Amino acid sequence: MKLIEIGVKIAFALFIVFPVHAQELFTGSGIICDTREQVERYVAIYDGNAENTIELVNAEANSKSACGEAQVVYEAVKEVGHIRIDHSLGKIVQLTVVGIGRNGIWDVVEPHTQFTIFMVSGQEI
Repeated sequence: MKLIEIGVKIAFALFIVFPVHAQELFTGSGIICDTREQVERYVAIYDGNAENTIELVNAEANSKSACGEAQVVYEAVKEVGHIRIDHSLGKIVQLTVVGIGRNGIWDVVEPHTQFTIFMVSGQEI
């Protein structure tokens, strides 16, 4: 496996999911983007450095915040596609983000749509 492909897998595998009990909300951290296409572009140009890749995707989108690393509270996961990373399969998913974590402090935000990848455990192609 190439190091870049391993890095992409790790970046999205870090989108770890934990349920928050009362309202069917979840928390996760990892790479999120404004659009499905930006997630796909991130994977396509990943150079082993998440920060550099995020900067490139954001420059192409003419936005400083099109993609980024984040801790979020979200609901309503909707699968919108698949992507191949090396010999593994990832699901591109749409999230409704309702909270953002910064330095251990969680802020409620206006619900908005973001996209990320959930790696399919044990799924090799």
